[in-house]
Amino acid sequence: RSLENPNRRLEASSEGLSVFPEDVATKTNQKNGSDAKADVVVRPDILFEEFEDDTYGNWSASGTAFSRGPYCPLDDTSDHGFRVINSALNGRKLADSCFGNAFPLSVELTGTLVSPPFKIDRDYINFWLAGGEPDACQAILRVDGKVVRSVASDNEPWVLRPLAWNVAEFQNQTATFELVDNSSDLLGGRICADSIVFSDVDQSAANTDRDAEQIRRTSMEWNRRRYYFAPMKANYREANQHAARTGGHLLCVESTDEAMFISQHCQDLIWLGLENQGQAWLGQDDHLYTNGPWKENVEKFSPARALLANDGKWQTTDARQLTANSYVIEFGPIEIPPSHYSIKNATGNRLA
Repeated sequence: RSLENPNRRLEASSEGLSVFPEDVATKTNQKNGSDAKADVVVRPDILFEEFEDDTYGNWSASGTAFSRGPYCPLDDTSDHGFRVINSALNGRKLADSCFGNAFPLSVELTGTLVSPPFKIDRDYINFWLAGGEPDACQAILRVDGKVVRSVASDNEPWVLRPLAWNVAEFQNQTATFELVDNSSDLLGGRICADSIVFSDVDQSAANTDRDAEQIRRTSMEWNRRRYYFAPMKANYREANQHAARTGGHLLCVESTDEAMFISQHCQDLIWLGLENQGQAWLGQDDHLYTNGPWKENVEKFSPARALLANDGKWQTTDARQLTANSYVIEFGPIEIPPSHYSIKNATGNRLA
């Protein structure tokens, strides 16, 4: 796993994680514009937990929410829309209170997951979090048995986001990191976490930028635009928010050639970045799509979402159903007007 200091090495021992002394680096500071120099010890990051094993190891689970072990969204082939979108920087698995027993999914499970005690010897605890609702599902830091930090996710319940706690005031004190799920709410009853790193730096902003850059770097280029084919399915809301966070947008197909290029690389149904506007569809390029390659006898839903099929045709799905489909994040200029943008009446092609 690449961290802020890729040269640091850790060794597991009976006393925990040990940092090799030769990895402690120094940096030079210029003071007041003079030539005075000072060597400052830069303490390397410590990867505390990444949840990549089959079990939670020496973490303590109570209740049913975390009783099965870390969850891998990439291995889930079902159509439910409750997958959490992990960062491209993290591994395959994460802690997730929705997948705590033998059933594929249950947001009604409750319980806690508590880390083994550790000594705070860095200024920040960096981690990735999704889900949660205040006072019911949240991440908690206890120092000497008292809650000193807590947080629930924002309005992106199933997209992991990087966070950081400043814990400089608790140096050399004993702490535990906890995930708490006391909710059985259908949509909010969940807490997920990954990649807990101790550091002297708040990495939340840098991790957001690195995540977006990693996605751009692994995207494919076609016709002056780039396309990131997400490795897992997601519901429309989370896929849309994931795209916006990276600086891109959900796929807006503007030509038959583009549709066929996409279909060559993904055989599943793919979310289109279109919002139903009654008689037409509003694309994420702010154009109305009243004419497009819709499948014949396309089923009408209200409200509706649009999907791209592997034959290049568009179809609809019920927006009220929380289902998962593949998605593509698109980067680059929008054609104006795209070939599927039209106000003319095309029999058989209009949705309405």
